[in-house]
Amino acid sequence: MRKFNKPLLALLIGSTLCSAAQAAAPGKPTIAWGNTKFAIVEVDQAATAYNSLVKVKNAADVSVSWNLWNGDTGTTAKVLLNGKEAWSGPSTGSSGTANFKVNKGGRYQMQVALCNADGCSASDATEIVVADTDGSHLAPLKEPLLEKNKPYKQNSGKVVGSYFVEWGVYGRNFTVDKIPAQNLTHLLYGFIPICGGNGINDSLKEIEGSFQALQRSCQGREDFKVSIHDPFAALQKAQKGVTAWDDPYKGNFGQLMALKQAHPDLKILPSIGGWTLSDPFFFMGDKVKRDRFVGSVKEFLQTWKFFDGVDIDWEFPGGKGANPNLGSPQDGETYVLLMKELRAMLDQLSAETGRKYELTSAISAGKDKIDKVAYNVAQNSMDHIFLMSYDFYGAFDLKNLGHQTALNAPAWKPDTAYTTVNGVNALLAQGVKPGKIVVGTAMYGRGWTGVNGYQNNIPFTGTATGPVKGTWENGIVDYRQIAGQFMSGEWQYTYDATAEAPYVFKPSTGDLITFDDARSVQAKGKYVLDKQLGGLFSWEIDADNGDILNSMNASLGNSAGVQ
Repeated sequence: MRKFNKPLLALLIGSTLCSAAQAAAPGKPTIAWGNTKFAIVEVDQAATAYNSLVKVKNAADVSVSWNLWNGDTGTTAKVLLNGKEAWSGPSTGSSGTANFKVNKGGRYQMQVALCNADGCSASDATEIVVADTDGSHLAPLKEPLLEKNKPYKQNSGKVVGSYFVEWGVYGRNFTVDKIPAQNLTHLLYGFIPICGGNGINDSLKEIEGSFQALQRSCQGREDFKVSIHDPFAALQKAQKGVTAWDDPYKGNFGQLMALKQAHPDLKILPSIGGWTLSDPFFFMGDKVKRDRFVGSVKEFLQTWKFFDGVDIDWEFPGGKGANPNLGSPQDGETYVLLMKELRAMLDQLSAETGRKYELTSAISAGKDKIDKVAYNVAQNSMDHIFLMSYDFYGAFDLKNLGHQTALNAPAWKPDTAYTTVNGVNALLAQGVKPGKIVVGTAMYGRGWTGVNGYQNNIPFTGTATGPVKGTWENGIVDYRQIAGQFMSGEWQYTYDATAEAPYVFKPSTGDLITFDDARSVQAKGKYVLDKQLGGLFSWEIDADNGDILNSMNASLGNSAGVQ
């Protein structure tokens, strides 16, 4: 092996460096001013119709221009993203433009390099954003817990879920950044509508302007496909973390994408249906309509990648929902078929994406409604059954008063049909696996005014003259308001230990409110553990001050965490 002496080696290195310095390397390019935000799924920030709102592509179309103010132009131009070549082409002058596709969302350091036989010169880096609906381009939305929310670890293996409603960003001013996400395993987004006009979505006409808003959203879109009810709230309203004019996704969806970055284990599910949006389900005995619906759900999940499956909130198979004209004995069979076909679609989607998708459903806790569906069969397609063990009583009936979300029947009416235990037992009697059943808790109260004619100092034995004044609508009061305003003074708090249900009563006006509190939720959590059920969920997260969600976590055995 030949040995070089050190002076000779130094001479060779110096000669090489001198030659490189004298070579005609290209000049250093400068990236021109231009768009730095691009999107794989494009959103029209002015559109109201879903078909115009959303343009789905396989990759973002990225464009960059550059200038060369001095030096050799080189023979080849390259665009580098995080140091890796994304595009190359001939360099022919003192300026240039490259158009190319990027199929993965994120933030990239982009450079333009001009090259010739003697080497390359690269521009300074410019950050570009390639937005995708998985939120990979966004900073994690991790906000401090508010009000009385305490941190918990999700280590019990049980579901801790809650609904977040699309319209909560308006009067309630409850945005995604206020959700105590670390204390949840599941977040249900209410609600995703199904397209259809007169005769298909008549229940929606109960709410002023809501039917018309859906028709705008569904313009040019086939009936029985899903849509977005309020595109402004969902995608166009500036919110924390997504405030820039050129942010591709704003609103609830933009924030949920960022929330997913902070809490990747949180399951976020679009809830399709709800009280006033369930009418289209009653037409799905027709397989053509059902297939169109299922196909549109697949398209929806492919478009909005931050979602982890789908929740079906059909109120209610067999009837007795918002529209008294809808309901058929065949609904139970349709429900089972719908679940089976949704499961098959989700499994197909899993094979395509490598992700697991959940299928859940919110159902009535009334035995009369449960018995209309073979849940023992439907469960084979489902991950969780959210038992809506609330709304048992309320100002919709002024003659028959009772606990709206009790675990058990009260001693003064032991034959009460609508209780949490009765709902669970109806499912268990069918053969539903206990672990599939998730028990509902209420983050709100229902109430009456003018309660009179009651006996034995039990106001529920009387009758009422109307609904109690509510927080947002009469008859319904947020738990936050109950805890803050109705626990003192003339208000009398009572806990029914037999029913495991609290209530407050104001004798001077006959105002009576039935609700859940930390103690009743603790009882529900103990019941879930004793019966080996799936967990607890709640309606709805914006109405809680932290007391209810804290009790949900503590009662299921989740240990204290850190923020």
